[in-house]
This record gives sequence, structure tokens and C-alpha cells, in this order.
Amino acid sequence: MGKQPAAGKKTKDAIMRAASSSSKQGKKKWTKGRVKDKANNAVFFDETLYKRVLVDAPKMKLITIPSLVDKFKINGSLARVLLKHLEEKALVKPIGRQHAAFKIYTTTVEKKAVVEAAPKEKAAKGKKK
Repeated sequence: MGKQPAAGKKTKDAIMRAASSSSKQGKKKWTKGRVKDKANNAVFFDETLYKRVLVDAPKMKLITIPSLVDKFKINGSLARVLLKHLEEKALVKPIGRQHAAFKIYTTTVEKKAVVEAAPKEKAAKGKKK
């Protein structure tokens, strides 16, 4: 008769079976592989979006390409063109030295003018009803 394995030790067959069953599970994955949601941003201006941008963008204190992309859900290239357009209309002005990759703008509309215009608009809307 052969030698019997000790109580705590496994036989070669048991070790082989354990190894083959673990290989069926596959490799360990280190990450869950999270996928970023695809942004569905506009690539053209339609009439309503253009009007909304012309009203809301000059009211922003800090205007950058990413801030326009986030707020109005537009494409980055469209945001760059929009900034140039707003600068030509003198609705925004650049702040400090400009870098080609990251342009920073602020409003040219004074705070008092924006505050005064808001109550007039509300009064006009109230009269129409």
C-alpha cells in the first residue's frame, strides 16, 4: 500500500482539479470598464438656440469655450466660432493675455444695465397677459 496523505495536505489529483476549475472562471478583471456617456451636442445653430445664446452668454461673468459647451450643449468648434462672433458684436471682451488654446472672456454689458433690463422685460410680459 502507498503512503497516505496527511490530514491537511491535498493529493496531486485534488490540486489538478482545483487548478482546472479555476481556469474556467477566466482572468481577473481589474476595472469594471465604465463607459462615458456620449454627449449629444449641437453642431449647428438653429434659430431658438442662437437667440438664447445671444441673450444668455453676455450675462455670464466668465466665458470660456468649455463653459459655453456645458451650458448650451454645443460643439467645441461651434463655441469657438460663437466667441469670435460675440467679440465682433462687442458683447464680450477678452481678459488679460490670451493663449491660443484657452481663451477667457468676460461680459461688456454692465451689471446695472442687465439688472434694469430684467424688470422691464417682466413688466412687459405682465402687460401682455
